[in-house]
Amino acid sequence: MKKIILLVLPVLVVLGFVAVKPSTLGSMLSAGDTTKVLAPSPEHFNEAALVSAILNQHHYSQTKLDDSLSVMIFDNYINTFD
Repeated sequence: MKKIILLVLPVLVVLGFVAVKPSTLGSMLSAGDTTKVLAPSPEHFNEAALVSAILNQHHYSQTKLDDSLSVMIFDNYINTFD
C-alpha cells in the first residue's frame, strides 16, 4: 500500500501543477497585496484588559489536596483507558 501511495503522490502533484494555466499563475503572482491591514479597535483593548483580569484572579482554583481529590483524579485516569 505504501508503494502505491509513493508512486501515485508525485504523479498527482505534477498533474496539479500542469493543470494551472501559466497566464493564471502569472496574474496571481503579480496581483500585489490586496489585503487590508488589521488594527485593533478601542474596544479590543478593553476586552483584553477584562480577560487578563479574569485570568489573573481565577486561573487557579484552590482545592484541598486530600483523598477525595486523589480518588477523582484516579477515576478520571482509569476512565481514559475505557
